[in-house]
Amino acid sequence: MDGIKAPTASLDVQKGEIIMKLKHRVLALPLAISTLIGQSVLAEDFQLEEIVVTAQKRSQSLQDVPIAVKAMDTDQLRQSSITNLSDLSRVSPGLSISNTQNSAFTAISVRGVSTATVGVGAEASTAIYIDGVYQRDPASISNLLDIAQAEVLKGPQGTLFGRNAAAGAVNIQTASPSEEFEGYLSATYGNENLKSVSGVVNIPLSENLQSRTSFISKQRDGWQKDTDSANADDLYEIDNYAVRNRLLWMPTDELSAELILDYAKEKGTRSGFVIEEAAAVVPGFPTAGFNQTHKISGDEASVSGVIMENGVPVPFNADINSESVGAAVLIDWELNEDLTLTSITSYRDTDRLTPVSGGGLFSFAPGALPYLSGYVGTMDNGYETFNQELRLSGLTNGIDWFVGVNYFKDTSTQSMALALPLFMGPPAFTTGELGDARLEAEAEIESYAIFGDVIFPLSDTLNLTVGARYSSDEKEIKWDDVAQKAPNTFYPQVTNGIITTTGDAAKAKDDWSNVSGRIVLDYQLNDDTMVYGSVSQGYKAGGFNTELTITSDPNEAFDPEISTSYELGLKTMAFDGRVQANAAMFFNKYSDYQFQAAPPGEIAAKNLVADAEVQGMELGVLWRALESLTVSLDLSYLDAEFVETVSVTGVGGTANAVNDGQDMLRAPEWSAQLGVDYSVMLADLGEVRVNASYFYSDTYRLNNASVELVEAGGSAIDFSERDFQSGSYGLLNMRVSYLTPEEDWEVSLWGTNLTDESYRDYDWIIASNAVYGVAGASTRAYQRNEPRMYGVDVRFNF
Repeated sequence: MDGIKAPTASLDVQKGEIIMKLKHRVLALPLAISTLIGQSVLAEDFQLEEIVVTAQKRSQSLQDVPIAVKAMDTDQLRQSSITNLSDLSRVSPGLSISNTQNSAFTAISVRGVSTATVGVGAEASTAIYIDGVYQRDPASISNLLDIAQAEVLKGPQGTLFGRNAAAGAVNIQTASPSEEFEGYLSATYGNENLKSVSGVVNIPLSENLQSRTSFISKQRDGWQKDTDSANADDLYEIDNYAVRNRLLWMPTDELSAELILDYAKEKGTRSGFVIEEAAAVVPGFPTAGFNQTHKISGDEASVSGVIMENGVPVPFNADINSESVGAAVLIDWELNEDLTLTSITSYRDTDRLTPVSGGGLFSFAPGALPYLSGYVGTMDNGYETFNQELRLSGLTNGIDWFVGVNYFKDTSTQSMALALPLFMGPPAFTTGELGDARLEAEAEIESYAIFGDVIFPLSDTLNLTVGARYSSDEKEIKWDDVAQKAPNTFYPQVTNGIITTTGDAAKAKDDWSNVSGRIVLDYQLNDDTMVYGSVSQGYKAGGFNTELTITSDPNEAFDPEISTSYELGLKTMAFDGRVQANAAMFFNKYSDYQFQAAPPGEIAAKNLVADAEVQGMELGVLWRALESLTVSLDLSYLDAEFVETVSVTGVGGTANAVNDGQDMLRAPEWSAQLGVDYSVMLADLGEVRVNASYFYSDTYRLNNASVELVEAGGSAIDFSERDFQSGSYGLLNMRVSYLTPEEDWEVSLWGTNLTDESYRDYDWIIASNAVYGVAGASTRAYQRNEPRMYGVDVRFNF
């Protein structure tokens, strides 16, 4: 198929041999790079700027941190046209984030460990932080606004952050208020009628009070057409705005307190499904209008179809509505020269209403009455989160340490209204209206943690870091209202709207605790080179299924996820600070890795656990080739797979959900990023700057289910391994800017995915059978990536 390449064959080499080979490669890379650059650069006196990160809750040079970190400052983010969370994927190999713009779900993967679960009863393996505040719902982060720095930390990070992170963390810092009156106003216009206005105003209100306000308003037409001509709106429309204010008060030199308030509103239409193939399970029932195979271009897609309102067929609404409001208070108090107390108090309230559908497949029977061969519905998720963190840090006799406590409370609600297939069940159940099945659940999470990290200087060149964490998590699931028009068909666990399983009739509770830690040795070979080795652990609490399958026990919890990571790394500077090369190789073992798969013959997904292993290497090189030219290269190799076969039973029988040796989600074997940044001074006329980058990714898996699983309940389509793959792809991005001599005006032409590359960003495979009635059908569908986008920015700095 156009734009889709055959999956790359995995390397048939024993794991121990791979690790040894990677070790020799990683240790040899800096020398090889040095040779390629040559001796001619030694005569120059310009250097790379030092990168300061807070990855270890301390301000440190990136080269002194014994963790694999990809760090990008505000200039790098803007030059790379990074505007939302998923954009970070194309500048950080090893990180994969599905499209967060107008998407129902967000899948985040670090080093091949992905969280793609649906429902409020589960959490992500990768933690997202903005200004030190944990973000419960990454899908609600529509814009990255006034970002000072973004850091991608790879591997377990439980001893450094308040919320545990079994796979990694993304740490985003917005710009702090300053003592100067400054800011900017920017306007953007692009294809698909993109219009955006953003700006920042920094105001010193008094000697010890400063304010910084940032805002954005962004609109864009949809670039994907809905195959249902009755729908007026295109898919992937954007209409959102956001505002943030940071108010910094510094009553003394030792005490600072900051209030951060933010608000975001998102509208528009959600992503669509490109239907590759569709067929009715029962021969003779048509799939009119959807049985053709669409090209991978994805110019046409479906998220809708037909539902009934008072017996009248109407198009399904694809609109998204999301609203988020947050507040945080950050306090830093230097108790004395050696002790600092830090407090982070935060509250966030988010509500996100999204249309959902079973693969986007809907059929129309001849005559006045249409029928549905899939299902459609609305999902309304709400998150109300409170978080309190206290950290005490100090420097005692050369020992750098901190200890922290964290309290986290989250109340999440999930409300679904489904229009189920017609002809499913008794004759009375033939309306296909929203409300045919209804599910309202509430999940309460309460967590406590004590964590700390200590750096012991064993000598002038050798450091030992020890971190530890104790976590206690309790989750309770409450079923407020579960109903259906066809009794015992979709939710057989329900009688009169109440869950009727063992235990408390309408709720279930479970708790988990864990002790984890990390040990790191780092050794300074010379002034420019450091090597390190680490063993670290991560943990993610268990949870509950809030998307009920026919065979689910709503009271049954799934197990916690435990990770153990072994890492060797090297960080070096060469040629008088003009070349920076950082490399790491790692082996991660996951016990009870949490994933989702739909049982045979069922549509809703169920949370399951299986053991998994990930190994690989990473390399990052930054080269200041000329005073005006900087070249960057990032490379990632991954071998991520399940090491256990896990079966699941549904109404269609029993089948393997995953197989031993099956690839994990969003884990390309090879991925790389090559970037070039070049500037030219035009004497007294200003500066022209060109930034170009190319990101490449091998094919990777998009769906945890096995071929056996989706076909177990009976299917009208023959599935293959290719149907679960993204296809390999390359993305070319460029930005050309002109800056006036006074540096007050800047005009930029930019483009992303300039070659208009197409690949699958998310897939949805449905194999429903006669268990659901004669309207059952199978479909292969996917969401594609964003096509070529381009535009112009005009910015005024003051």
